[in-house]
Amino acid sequence: MADDAHERILKSGVQAWNAWRKEHPEVVPDLSGAELEELDLTDIDLSSANLNGAYFSNTSLIGADLHDASLQEANFYRAFCNRIRLSGANLVKAHLREANCFGGDFSCADLRGANLIETQCSETIFVEADLRHAELTKTIFQNADLSGVDLRGTFTMGLCLADARLVDAKLDEAKFIDGDFRGTDLSGSSLGDASLRNANLRQAKLSKCVMTKVRMSGAELSEAVLDHADLTGADLTATRLFAADLHDANLEGAALDGAMLAAANLSNATMRGSDLRGAVFIESKLCGANMSGAMVYGVSVWDCDLTDANQTGLLISPEEDSSIRVDDIEVAQFVYLLLFRKKLRNVIDTVTSRAVLILGRFTEERKNVLETIHDRLSERGLVPIIFDWPKSERRDLTETILLLATMSRFVVADITDAKSIPQELSHIVPNLPSVPVVPLIKASQSEYALFERWRAYDWVLREYRYDDLEHLMSNFDEAVIRRVERWEEEKRQPANLREQNEALTARIRELEAQLQRGPENRF
Repeated sequence: MADDAHERILKSGVQAWNAWRKEHPEVVPDLSGAELEELDLTDIDLSSANLNGAYFSNTSLIGADLHDASLQEANFYRAFCNRIRLSGANLVKAHLREANCFGGDFSCADLRGANLIETQCSETIFVEADLRHAELTKTIFQNADLSGVDLRGTFTMGLCLADARLVDAKLDEAKFIDGDFRGTDLSGSSLGDASLRNANLRQAKLSKCVMTKVRMSGAELSEAVLDHADLTGADLTATRLFAADLHDANLEGAALDGAMLAAANLSNATMRGSDLRGAVFIESKLCGANMSGAMVYGVSVWDCDLTDANQTGLLISPEEDSSIRVDDIEVAQFVYLLLFRKKLRNVIDTVTSRAVLILGRFTEERKNVLETIHDRLSERGLVPIIFDWPKSERRDLTETILLLATMSRFVVADITDAKSIPQELSHIVPNLPSVPVVPLIKASQSEYALFERWRAYDWVLREYRYDDLEHLMSNFDEAVIRRVERWEEEKRQPANLREQNEALTARIRELEAQLQRGPENRF
């Protein structure tokens, strides 16, 4: 219990108390368990005092000196411990440096700018406390409850938790915007719904942390240790100025299902065995990342840099014990859709049975012909694709054309005034024997020199010559669609049946020729 004499001196006023402290520097004040509610203790000297179990509810401790004090299980609920902030000044008041606050209650306390450097705050309650701009270097918050705490700062006068210890702390819904957590140990802590936007967590220890739905856009997490952390639904997207940086971070076995990682830098990060189900990677840097054995069911990967990334053994199905694995995360998305999405297979079947790639020259005169072909094919229930795109800076044009041709039922190639067509057909014809090519050419022109070689391929139909657009359109169905249908019908016949039909056709023609020569020349 508190020393009655000490308590009487304190309640006589701050001036009297501070004077007594100066006169008796050797005395360690004992105010343990004292009821000090609703007092004005601004600028009071309580350094090294025994304040264990004391009550400070609604007490003003503005600028108080509490350094090295023992505040175990002290109750500051709704107390005001804010410190006067003078720009660039060395603020030693509201001073709890090296104090022992073990088991104390600072719920809803205002600790803005307070000095808690090297303070012992294990198992202390800071629910809804305001710690903006507080000095927290090497502070120990092990098993502390900082739910809803406000720890916002700025880059110039920022919250500094560098090298602090927050092992197994409760930090749900806390605000850490722009905070400095370099090297901080947060292992096993709970940060659900916390805001860590633009926070510096470089080399921070976040092993086994629960960080569900944490907001970390623009955060610096390079070389951070996040193994087996739960980042389900975390937001790590880029801000207007900064992208989340997780290069060389350790995310082994972490849960990133549903996490937003658009534009994030994960270069050389370790995600071995991580849960990436439903995660979103858009324009993210994954070069050199190790994702081996990760679960990627439902993952979205768009325009990512995967140079030298380890993608072996990616699990593509929802079940963890499934044996369906793929060694490429982009291919994994497609393979899953093919295996498990019947509707997609139907869409692919529909596309490949109706799509028609139209190739030609896009001068003003020739483009009119191609667009008219496009309209006619549409009228026939087909899905025409006109290739008239500017040169891509990211993908070779012939690669794109080959991809479109692969998806098509057949190709219509107007080789009139051929320019790029020779290059395009040189990729399509030899590689796609199941996609017939229908060449069209204006009757007044000759085929380009190397076209003759394609006649050896039976899926390149004989070129159709037309006088003008009107002539082409009046014969279009027979010249293009019917010829493709006949080629497809022939290909559907078994090989031995085709041979029999060819032999029978040859025999019929031979008999017809003999009949035409007259009786004397028959047989």
